[in-house]
Amino acid sequence: MRIRTVKPEFWIDEDIASLSESACLLAIGLLNYSDDEGYFNANPALIKAAIFPLREPSKTVPSLMQELIHIGYITLYQGEQGRQYGYVNNFNKHQRVDKPKPSAIKDLCNQQDESTTILGTIQDESKNNLGRINAGKEGKGKEREGERKGTYTRTSALDDGFESFWQAYPKKTGKGAARKAWEKARPDIQQVQAALSWQIESEAWTKEHGQFIPNPATYINQERWTDEPPKIAMTKLTKFGQRALAVGEAWLANGESNGQ
Repeated sequence: MRIRTVKPEFWIDEDIASLSESACLLAIGLLNYSDDEGYFNANPALIKAAIFPLREPSKTVPSLMQELIHIGYITLYQGEQGRQYGYVNNFNKHQRVDKPKPSAIKDLCNQQDESTTILGTIQDESKNNLGRINAGKEGKGKEREGERKGTYTRTSALDDGFESFWQAYPKKTGKGAARKAWEKARPDIQQVQAALSWQIESEAWTKEHGQFIPNPATYINQERWTDEPPKIAMTKLTKFGQRALAVGEAWLANGESNGQ
């Protein structure tokens, strides 16, 4: 996280005022989260871990990002292997960075990601289901036609959580199978995001280009969000740490032998 400036104009901006409180907090947090040119990794799990580590926002991170997109605060871009990146619009206009470092993300932004403004599944769940409960045959036909054209995806009460998972998950394989597994398992998206925040950075998932990352459906079927973070191995401790640990264990053993 980096030191950034929030100008007084931020608080009287009418577009900012239209945001939910959590979205407003995210807007400020993204200033710290972004690099020196205003670009950031838009993985929802990483954003949540960085900006909301000790609180639960009122909506999922993708829903909050949708609010920021709607007012033109951020733009999302699609990178390689389906990875998503973002840019805080007008970042350079409002932020003055001493000795800025070139953005490592900027060149990864291949094209603007329009899906976030089209896919109903990234929006708030109440909006997803609005007007669909009593839809007749004509409405269902239009929905199926929309799915074939790719303008939006099938909606259900679980879609918001699944799409959040799909965007955060680093391996985009077998989305249909993953969706079925999700609907069967019905996991808590907050627990899944919390687990992904450390799993994505784990050695098993990053070593050898992530060859040990399970397919999304496998991850869900095996409930891998319940895995425990790996403990620090003895071999990774410094020599001083190993010596201190050995002394501590010897002291405890001596105390037990003396009946203490």
